[in-house]
Amino acid sequence: MTSFDHSVTKQLENQTMLNSQFSSTIADNYIATVLPGNGFSSSARLIANNDNIFGSLDENYLKAVKWTIASNGDISEPVYLGELPEPWHELDQHVHGINNKGDIVVGWAGRSGHVPGWVWTNGEMKLLPEPDDATKVWPLYVSGEGLIVGTIDTYVGEYERSGAVWFPPYDTAPILLPVVEDYNITSARAIDSHGKVLGWARASGIPDILVHWQIDSEGNILSGPDKIDGIEDILFIGANQSLDIVGSIKPVERPYLFKSDSGQKIELGLLEGDHSGYAVAINQRKQDGSVQIVGRASRESTNDRFAVLWSVDASNSVTGPVDLGLPDRMQISTRPPRFLEFISAIANSISNKNWVAGTSTREDGKEFATIWLPDQDEASPPPGDLTASFDYSCSNSATCTFTDTSTGDDIVNRDWDPELNNSDQITFTKAGEHTVTLTVSDSDGNSASASETINCRSHPRHGIRCS
Repeated sequence: MTSFDHSVTKQLENQTMLNSQFSSTIADNYIATVLPGNGFSSSARLIANNDNIFGSLDENYLKAVKWTIASNGDISEPVYLGELPEPWHELDQHVHGINNKGDIVVGWAGRSGHVPGWVWTNGEMKLLPEPDDATKVWPLYVSGEGLIVGTIDTYVGEYERSGAVWFPPYDTAPILLPVVEDYNITSARAIDSHGKVLGWARASGIPDILVHWQIDSEGNILSGPDKIDGIEDILFIGANQSLDIVGSIKPVERPYLFKSDSGQKIELGLLEGDHSGYAVAINQRKQDGSVQIVGRASRESTNDRFAVLWSVDASNSVTGPVDLGLPDRMQISTRPPRFLEFISAIANSISNKNWVAGTSTREDGKEFATIWLPDQDEASPPPGDLTASFDYSCSNSATCTFTDTSTGDDIVNRDWDPELNNSDQITFTKAGEHTVTLTVSDSDGNSASASETINCRSHPRHGIRCS
């Protein structure tokens, strides 16, 4: 196990610092820590709300791995997610999407020839089913209910790319979403708990557009693709469960946030100087309505890359970008003592705790999986600052799994109503709306509660299904 070591990390000390406009959960500086990598180049692609980090090691070919952060700050050695069946077992395993709980991860194998998609679930990796005429499969996003959306390339006389949705347990072919007329590329990028799918369409010579579809729990397409007016020439990169979208505006790379529920487009701003950049990932909206976004900035004169963070409050006021900084130099030999500096970094993912995962590059070109954590002296909530929250996933079944994400200085008791079965689950037996409440309390007698409504419906063949 490796612990966070402030002696080999570097605190934030760049142009733009987080200030009082930020939520109190955001620290004024971050600590960059390199993850264990068994001596191989590595990259951290995703960070889940359960403190698992997913990425890859470059061991002759890319292998998908997981790191786990313990409550005391120890970081596990990377654990391989598993092998794909032949002939895909020695292709690069690219990691791309994850659900909130961190127990479903998706990606694809290789980049040329036939590219299959894969899913890691129940601790095992398997290929995603695909249509017979598929040439490349790109799973991109996993909802809280376990629905996977992505893109499938086909070639039957002519090339076409269309959006796709896979339903758990991922043993049947996906539904293909209707393509947009006059566009040969249509990509699905995110889906919410109500079956709204967001994506974009592209064709030569005309601006990219943002579109949405509506599907039901059985995979029927109820509407779409419908164009979202006013959103053109965008690069749609990341989204959260509220379908807040981040990316960049073309042709100049300028990061933006688009709130699909209100139709608001917010430019996030760039680092000072000759920089371009784009936003990559966004976490869930906090109770105060704020979100945190991470991305990448590049200095055009030197091509240096920076991992950056923004915060946007409920009134759409933007703070940032903040340069998250680099790990401290790394000692590579003792006789004689020799050190190498880190020269650039990119941020790939941010959790609801505002922990950031990405990759730092050393001056010799070697890449290292990296996490950025708020300085614990700054980030620790004051005594009595107690917040109740939880995530849940039903995977379109009657049994829902709950994960406590509450924060506080000294939580001593957690009460669920109704009580959880098997430590973290509830199996619902009736259709309708069911309210689940978590109440947490600390040693000083303070308490806080959070509730979520679970919608269950009765299916004639499958029984109760909840979301």
